[in-house]
Amino acid sequence: MKGRFYFLLLLLVMNGTIAYSATFNELKAPDSRRLLYNIPSNFNGSAVIFFHGAQGNAQVLINDAPTADIIQKMLDAGFLVVLPEARQDFKVGPYIASWESNTETNPDTKYVDWIIDTGRQALPQLKEFYLMGGSNGVSMASRIAKNHQDIAGMVAMNGLDADQFSVNPDGSLVTNDTFSIPVKHAPILMISSKQDGLMSFASQQKYLKKARQAGVSSMVIVNEDADHNWGEWTIQYHDDIVGWLRK
Repeated sequence: MKGRFYFLLLLLVMNGTIAYSATFNELKAPDSRRLLYNIPSNFNGSAVIFFHGAQGNAQVLINDAPTADIIQKMLDAGFLVVLPEARQDFKVGPYIASWESNTETNPDTKYVDWIIDTGRQALPQLKEFYLMGGSNGVSMASRIAKNHQDIAGMVAMNGLDADQFSVNPDGSLVTNDTFSIPVKHAPILMISSKQDGLMSFASQQKYLKKARQAGVSSMVIVNEDADHNWGEWTIQYHDDIVGWLRK
């Protein structure tokens, strides 16, 4: 309770007010960005930053049943859950509300740096950060993991490395094999679908191969039939995800 009080106090001082959305606190972060977070009463000292996909936002993650399920499971396990939002007017190809992940330093990386620094300053008992994302959110998680070598782990659902691809104006992806993953990259749990029509299974396997070649601890869960989106098919893996985070 003491840690939670200091955290809320710091946010109030920095931002003036906190509103509420469902069970999540809502914070106006730098540049008037919206940030949702929940510190469970059984906080275990670990935080998960969950990046939404393109054309999404933090509220979608709470409102959509599959993502709400994994969020609730993480809270039940004692994880502080942080739901940041991309700039709603930033595009990757034709996709609005996307994360800018193709450069090491940009408004989005600085925003996440602020989240990490604020959390560490406010919560002395906060030991580690995990990252999670789907689709474009994977690329953002990848960029942060590359920038911060002390990230504890990363959950990637149907996505690619931040330096692995670019997007044409028509939305088509251009992939490359020249990207690299640092040796000190966080461990990866990859959830991958063979029927992904946007970020191909073959490209995701190249991502996994690069990680393992770099010596990064990597676990993969493959679904034979599902599509690109994080939908009902992922629920069967939610206990596996939380178990991996708690290891």
